[in-house]
Amino acid sequence: MAYQFVEGDVRDLNTVREPVRGVNVVVHQAAQAGVRESVDNPRKVTDINVSGMVNLLEASTEADVDDVILASSSSVCRKPESLPYAGEHPTEPVSPYGVSKLAQEQMGRVYTDLHGPRIRPNMAISNFVSRCPRERRERGPGSACASGVSTGSRR
Repeated sequence: MAYQFVEGDVRDLNTVREPVRGVNVVVHQAAQAGVRESVDNPRKVTDINVSGMVNLLEASTEADVDDVILASSSSVCRKPESLPYAGEHPTEPVSPYGVSKLAQEQMGRVYTDLHGPRIRPNMAISNFVSRCPRERRERGPGSACASGVSTGSRR
């Protein structure tokens, strides 16, 4: 499986359009990360994370991409009531960064409603939490568990 790393600004729709043409899967890792940065500069974090997600979803819809996978964050949840996080843990972010990541997930859900089954959101934390124990059992002790969210699929 080949991949292409793209360096650019997700807020520029034309920059996003070219790399998604002719691909089946897009892994969306672009973000302005950091809770502290989001507290100091909430407008910047929201602009990059939310506007960038909209651009990626628009470009992926135009290009008929099969899957869009979003790297979300546990920051979408409020402070943990217990650990590990459970799939039904409330999504009540305590920082602008967490709000922007939750907005990305919700934008995936909205695109499902607007554009059909090609965009299928699964909440990051429930997806991660439900997969992690199974992956560790299958791979053995000490194995890492991958996180992320599938926000698009035709299957």
